[in-house]
Amino acid sequence: MSRTLLLLFLLAMSTSSWAKSPRRAMILVFDQMRAEYIERFELPNFRRAQAMGVTFDNGFVGHLEANTIISHPVVTTGKLPRNLPWSAQIMHDIHGWLGEKGEFYVPSDLRTDQWLRLFRMTAGDSSLVARVVEEHPGPSFAVAQKKYSAYCFGGPYADTIIALGPAIKDGEYRGRHSISGENVPPYIASPLGNRFYLEATNRWGSEKEGYGLTGSGYVTGTDPERPGGDAWVGDAVEQIMEQEPEWAVILASFGAIDKVSHVLAEHDGPSEAVWAKTHGIGLEDTLRKADRELGRLLDRLEQNGLLAETALVITADHGGQYSRQFHGRRVPGEHEDDGNYGKGSGFDYTQNVNPNMVPLVSSGKLLAASVDTMASFWTLPMSSSERKNFVLLLSQLPGVCEVYEKKPDGNYGRLFRSPELKGRELAWAQLHNDDLVDSMGGAAGPNYVTPFFDNHGYAIIGGHGGAQELGQRIPMIVISPNLTKTGAHSEAWVRLVDINPMVGRLLNLRPHPGLDGTDSAILPFLDRGAR
Repeated sequence: MSRTLLLLFLLAMSTSSWAKSPRRAMILVFDQMRAEYIERFELPNFRRAQAMGVTFDNGFVGHLEANTIISHPVVTTGKLPRNLPWSAQIMHDIHGWLGEKGEFYVPSDLRTDQWLRLFRMTAGDSSLVARVVEEHPGPSFAVAQKKYSAYCFGGPYADTIIALGPAIKDGEYRGRHSISGENVPPYIASPLGNRFYLEATNRWGSEKEGYGLTGSGYVTGTDPERPGGDAWVGDAVEQIMEQEPEWAVILASFGAIDKVSHVLAEHDGPSEAVWAKTHGIGLEDTLRKADRELGRLLDRLEQNGLLAETALVITADHGGQYSRQFHGRRVPGEHEDDGNYGKGSGFDYTQNVNPNMVPLVSSGKLLAASVDTMASFWTLPMSSSERKNFVLLLSQLPGVCEVYEKKPDGNYGRLFRSPELKGRELAWAQLHNDDLVDSMGGAAGPNYVTPFFDNHGYAIIGGHGGAQELGQRIPMIVISPNLTKTGAHSEAWVRLVDINPMVGRLLNLRPHPGLDGTDSAILPFLDRGAR
């Protein structure tokens, strides 16, 4: 074959492959969904999605803390928490980005302008939204019940952000959720009181729980004209797909599994909460409704011929666990005091300290802490003897299985591992914990990090955030027209930070040098011409 014919042949092969490459990206996050739920509850649409693409059986969060407000920006920016504004539920602003240097903040309580400014400063053009739209122009959207999920997902890059807002206080629609966000389209916001304005006050009998339900944002509710829960997100996404045929990116976060799991902690089996049974609220029902929403969106993609144009990722921001060894106080309203310590901009968690934390507070060296199924601690400088005593106190904190101390290079060194850490828990810790803890390092990261044993927690009975396998393993399903196999399974370890580069590879985007993730796991399944 002549050189000219060879070049024409290779060009034809490449063009054929590129023609199959998608031009849109859709990421669906099911908040606090464990990977094993798909088989345990026989969820038909998650199984259907697996048959349509590649399932990474070792999909996991891959960073700490494993929380909603941390994982969502990790997915879209492709950066680990150590390279983002915060790595925990407490933020130490050592740069003075938001005010005085060294001030502490609660990231979920930041103002909208603060969220957007921080992401613009730290993520830059690594955003998957920005990368996709640069090469495949079109409108981009982020949707979630939780306002901070939507903003941390879309950042300053999505054209439209849609979330539930606070209850309307006056008028005909008093007591219904408002709609919040950025550039909310009229087909969602209008007319006032339409199906997206959910009931916002019903407590469902959960008032005595340490962390209860309010309104229909995360449960179906009693109004058939305005179904809540994950149907609210699914309806919003369907409206976007119908009204915006040239959409380029849709990021959707379904929050019902997370909320119900926090309240009832049914990870290992049904609870005995009478109020929940009375109203038909529970994990299995919530999972089946989430599965229904996934099926609805898969149907829409198929019916509109969009599967040939879309790289679709189905995952979770973290798993979760029943903290049967609960070291918090199951008193309504005290979960925030059990989950935090310190004083900063707009918060003070120093007045009602969890009793287990008193020895650390009494040392006089503790500045702030974030505590759930792991703990992060910021401290004052200490002498060698003070450090030794503080580490001893950390090792004695109920639930702690390891203690890590930040080193001068921003990474962490392990100073303690409990002899009680054994079996599968030990094997998981040996394989992952060093890297997981290092993911939250850097100059602003906590001085000490303490992973907990399985099923130990403080803030909420149905908790997450830590290094445990229960909270780290998540579904990771990738569907794209340029994958060479469907229904395939991979044993590669894939983290949330890998989604950005993997989707970039699937869409043939220009490689970005500032990403912390890798696309290596998707390469064996990618059409050769698209590599």
